[in-house]
Amino acid sequence: MGLPLINVRVDARPEGDAHYWYEGYQVFHVANPRERNSEFVMKGVMIRLWDGGPIGIAWAECAWDEAAATAIQLANEMRPWAASASAIKRERPLASRLAEVRKELDSADGPIDEGSVRGTVPDDVVDAYIATSTQYRPGYPITRPHEVDFHGLLQAECRRLDEQVEEARRSVDATLPDMSALPAKPSRWWMDWDAPSHTWDRENWGDTLARRLAKTWARVSHSRDPLFRWCLSDDGMERAELHRITGVARSTIDRIAPPR
Repeated sequence: MGLPLINVRVDARPEGDAHYWYEGYQVFHVANPRERNSEFVMKGVMIRLWDGGPIGIAWAECAWDEAAATAIQLANEMRPWAASASAIKRERPLASRLAEVRKELDSADGPIDEGSVRGTVPDDVVDAYIATSTQYRPGYPITRPHEVDFHGLLQAECRRLDEQVEEARRSVDATLPDMSALPAKPSRWWMDWDAPSHTWDRENWGDTLARRLAKTWARVSHSRDPLFRWCLSDDGMERAELHRITGVARSTIDRIAPPR
């Protein structure tokens, strides 16, 4: 049983639960995600996947009396991947934040006023660090009240984020389908956020999932070959990118999936 599909012109969207929704038959402007500064007017269906926030968006041209069937078709394309897409979307901001903190850690030096770090680092992390740390590093003594060792605080934040990112990655891996029977890519689905449909630079979910699968299973010999063929199918991932992600030689990739 998949997620419910809601036509919001007929029924209300459920609160809190993951679902697909669309607005029936529409005339809408859509940015061409594969060609910047290009857009087109389309008559048909635009459908979204929602799970605590916007996850994916897809659209297709159709006749008025085909709108419901087209929406079902688009939803079915994403159904095998919906849990993975939601997990990846939740992982992204954690991984981005971890990268930001690590970059800031490289230049962090000396004590800093406690008030200036609250809001940058979550209050619970600041409080826990102050409560459990001596806050002393050789050469950088704390000399005034309300000062904290900024370097040590960011290290604590890195450790917390490392754990959260690792847990999120395990959640993503747990949702990925069995390599022995990979569903078709959701190539008509694009990563969504709180932005209008004519926004460029959307990331294709088919490409994103192919990269994730390549990273996860690239070195599992019994599943590597079908995975590579799947990643390269439907004009998907570039061979150079598959080589970069997996470290597998281009000649091996070409042997597994001969160029057409």
